Amino acid sequence: TTSTYDIVILAMPPKDIIKFFNDDRRDSQSQADLHRRTNRGKKKARLSPDHRGVVLPPDVLRRLRGPSYVGRYSLALWLHDNEFADRAQEALNTRSENDPHPVLDMVSSQAGGVLVAQSTVKLWRQLTNSKGGGRHSAKSSILEALESLAGRKMPRIKKAKLLNWRTSQVNVDANAHGTGKGIVTAEDGRLIFTGDWCYESSFEGCNLAAEAAASAAIDTIVSSG
Repeated sequence: TTSTYDIVILAMPPKDIIKFFNDDRRDSQSQADLHRRTNRGKKKARLSPDHRGVVLPPDVLRRLRGPSYVGRYSLALWLHDNEFADRAQEALNTRSENDPHPVLDMVSSQAGGVLVAQSTVKLWRQLTNSKGGGRHSAKSSILEALESLAGRKMPRIKKAKLLNWRTSQVNVDANAHGTGKGIVTAEDGRLIFTGDWCYESSFEGCNLAAEAAASAAIDTIVSSG
């Protein structure tokens, strides 16, 4: 980087932040690793002559390595109407909290005949390290569970998309590792790292992370006078 910037705020998973600056060890939950493999062979952008690389110090790396994630499989189906999706959603929502579904955490019936289902973390842990990331087995398990909930065979599917959502929910937040306000900073406060991992994987967690990043940016500007 050059020294012409005032503040940079990066809102991304901490493993990708580490990859961005330190090209850390390979990690299956890193989107940066995924894109690096996808873009292999493509030309890299040229760096300016006054480029100065930034390497994050050990204390910052330690705080960024604190959070961990749990994953889920997410299956989106495009159907011809909402009847099947409505049945499955209602059946799951009427289950008691003391009787959680063994395969599905969520079923959502959306406008236009769209059904979105998310697996349990337990299913993801069982399958994600198997051949192909467990995608085939996960899809089969979710479809079977949906049919059981709806009490009927799956109607003809126009389109289906399965996502191995490796960073579905933060498991250990950065606050547990002494980060104070949740956000992590470097370069005397000019680099600010934030995201739901600073607090919790929820809308409120994202909002708190954004507010903390904004406050940190203001403090840096004021202190630099």
